[in-house]
Amino acid sequence: MASNIYNNGLLKILDRTVDYVSDNVAVLLVGNSYTFDVSHEYVSNVSDEAVNDTGSGYARLALASKTITLNTSANAVVFDCGDISYTDIATTNTLAGAVIYKDSGTDSTSDLVAFIDFADIVTNGSDIDLQINANGLFRINNSIS
Repeated sequence: MASNIYNNGLLKILDRTVDYVSDNVAVLLVGNSYTFDVSHEYVSNVSDEAVNDTGSGYARLALASKTITLNTSANAVVFDCGDISYTDIATTNTLAGAVIYKDSGTDSTSDLVAFIDFADIVTNGSDIDLQINANGLFRINNSIS
């Protein structure tokens, strides 16, 4: 599976329903049972596949140090954030990706933005550190078809 942006997430970024820098944008981890669907709109569409931590339910964290920049050499707008560190992820989970979303406090109204695919990580109770790529968390390329 590849990283991708949800259709409604892209629309909501462009119409400013989602303000990536100012809003409470968060990440939740999903297991390998999740299949990306570009038409998913809310966290409630993916919450059944969210990975549990040992304390508070789903492994969700707010993103920190969020920025949006222009990469002229790549003709892309880059969305970035600080690295993400999890503690207390339950053992024997297989982490397969991260879902970026605007957290409204309710899954049925929390807007999905992007899905970040990564190599499966089998948890063993240790901390999980997700190092954000030097090229950013995700990007929107400039092309017209």
